[in-house]
Parts: sequence; C-alpha cells; structure tokens
Amino acid sequence: MIFHRIVHGFVIQAGAFYPDGRYKASPYPPIKLEINEKLRHDDGAVGMARSNDPNSATSQFYICVGPHHELDGRYAVFGKVIEGMDVVRAINNFDSEHTTTFHGMQNWPMQDIMNNVTIISVYGLALTGIIGIGYNE
Repeated sequence: MIFHRIVHGFVIQAGAFYPDGRYKASPYPPIKLEINEKLRHDDGAVGMARSNDPNSATSQFYICVGPHHELDGRYAVFGKVIEGMDVVRAINNFDSEHTTTFHGMQNWPMQDIMNNVTIISVYGLALTGIIGIGYNE
C-alpha cells in the first residue's frame, strides 16, 4: 500500500492504490459515517477518507498533520498514531515539487511512499496505532 496523497500541513492519505497508480477497489461495501465526539482530529489522528457522501468510506484513510478540528463531526476518527509521527511529518513535508496530478488526482507523490501498518484491536475501538510508516529516499 502507498500513501497516494500528501497535502502539506494537513494530511497524508493511503489505502486505495497500488504503487503503479492502479486503483485497488475495496472488497467491502461503503460504511455508514460514525462519529464519536471524544475522538477529535488532533495531531496524528487517523480517520476514514470518503467522497462528498458522508456514508461512502471504504478503504482509504488519512493521518492528520496538526490539529484539524474543522473535520470534527464530518469525518470519522478511528485511531491515532502512537509511534512514527516523525515519519508522518517527513512525508508531509514533501513540497509541491515532489507531487503531481496523477490519474486526475492532485497531490500524488512523485516517489513511492510505502507503509507498513500494524493494527491493534481493542474492544470498542477499531485501531489504536499505526507503527512503521516509511518511505523510499
């Protein structure tokens, strides 16, 4: 899996594309938007990406770089980075010279940024951390 979207000072996003740009469709139907008011878009929050339809989230997720409370109540937060935030920031610091428009999508990184996600399930919370995010230099 690759990080396919980098928006400086906002988010890095992954979960739907192969490194060659082919779309990887989710084998599952979209999920209904669920908001937990205790989970906010703080620095390192992990949330479900979606289209304009609030109930359209499938496999894409984003990691917030800095607090983005304008997203609270509109996008579902389901976890938080507990280790590796320095790598998230390094990925997010790619400037516009390192991103392009690819297959009609803006902010696509020009070099592959791979991730290795470790998911830890806890009753009542789907994800407690993302560990081992890395990128190719």
